Amino acid sequence: MTIAAKDISYMHCDCLQPGCEYCDSDGSRTEHQEEALRLSMMTHYVAGFLFSEDLQRVALIKKTKPEWQKGLLNGIGGKVDTGEEFSEAMYREFIEETGVTVDNWRYFCTTKGQYYEVRFYMAIGDVDAVKSTTAEQVVVIDVNNLTNVISNLKW
Repeated sequence: MTIAAKDISYMHCDCLQPGCEYCDSDGSRTEHQEEALRLSMMTHYVAGFLFSEDLQRVALIKKTKPEWQKGLLNGIGGKVDTGEEFSEAMYREFIEETGVTVDNWRYFCTTKGQYYEVRFYMAIGDVDAVKSTTAEQVVVIDVNNLTNVISNLKW
């Protein structure tokens, strides 16, 4: 079953009483309701990698938070806002973090935990145009010299 982030019904019914509009008549939730409830408690993120035309350099961000990522390199992105499509979040977050508009993002994979989901995107473009627009530093790194990346990016 697939439920888009924008379609999640944010129900937090824990009563499981017969007749409750959010529960089945026997007091249990349907499979769809269970999945919607689980997804409503999840935090959704996007992360993007802008590569140079020759695929030899990539724009990344040096994280200052959360603590476990501090000082490490990560894809550029952030949280998906309520009602926002993942692709819209990628477009918005990259502009916010770098000041650069990228129109050719391509989704390539998802990682999930119990309460988080990260969708990863890649694009090819002008990596020399990116700049830091927040407290976190945007850097362009040679792909053959990728060290100091967060642990879940070592693929």
